[in-house]
Amino acid sequence: MAFVEAPAIARPVTEPPRTARDEGTGGLSGVKGGVGSSVYCMPYKSRVNGVPRTSYMSAQGDQLRLRAVPVDGRPALRPFFGYYGGKWRDATKYYPEPKHGLVVEPFAGSAGYALRYAHLKVVLCELDPVVFAVWKYLTKVKDSEIRKLPLLRPGQSVDDLHLPPEPSWLIGFWLNRATASPRKNPSAWMRSGVRPGSFWGERVRDTIASQVEFIQHWKVYHRSYENCPVKKSATWFIDPPYQRAGKHYKLGSEQIDFRQLADWCRSRKGQVIVCENQGADWLDFQPLASVKTTRRGRRSVEVIWTNQPRVRP
Repeated sequence: MAFVEAPAIARPVTEPPRTARDEGTGGLSGVKGGVGSSVYCMPYKSRVNGVPRTSYMSAQGDQLRLRAVPVDGRPALRPFFGYYGGKWRDATKYYPEPKHGLVVEPFAGSAGYALRYAHLKVVLCELDPVVFAVWKYLTKVKDSEIRKLPLLRPGQSVDDLHLPPEPSWLIGFWLNRATASPRKNPSAWMRSGVRPGSFWGERVRDTIASQVEFIQHWKVYHRSYENCPVKKSATWFIDPPYQRAGKHYKLGSEQIDFRQLADWCRSRKGQVIVCENQGADWLDFQPLASVKTTRRGRRSVEVIWTNQPRVRP
């Protein structure tokens, strides 16, 4: 496989060399060039919405970059933390691409849609003070600070790490899968060690550290959806706690006036995409897809409302 010059976005990492693998797309097990040489990349093939796409894993000298950098210069970001109902996995499979240079998520959660288009202007509004604080921290923190965060030893809880609240909460979101609030102790899934890339550990820490530079331009507000400061046209990705299944959150569906939310969604300027679950009736939702959940063998029937003509996948 030939090496190619890296996009300008690629820069060397500061950690020891290692072998890295991109799940489902092949592998990378080497670097080209000596210390101080130019940045080079290894291409690999993937598909987005069924369209073939070439991405690159970059390296400089004996240092290997741990994330893929697409050829179009967009950062290929993974979730900064797991969250109940997150849309990162399904954002490019089922939901329309943004038509505006500004993406707004007024119920931010883990901002799965915005992460797929992180190079655009992004505004997150989040009423949960913990989720807001984690995002504010991530948009300000340096990668070197993330790399210094400790790992949990067997039998330890987050409290044993004696960290400030924000990094403690960040780690806590990684102690269970798709939780609605941070945990203090590792789940049975994490303790099993079966999927280390899904829980707090060196691999997750390195991924987060390598990505924080790409969201420093994001704006994060501790506000409810109706007080979101954006007044101009934008792509609005509205993913509230679901009318029937959204009671697991600290600020859940029982606290939402869905008739008021429906009016607010209709009044947005630009492209509006609203997520819900089968059975919701506060907008004229249309079937979208049956998607996997974190529960083994369980699926969720997702529906969508949009003010734009839909192109069926």
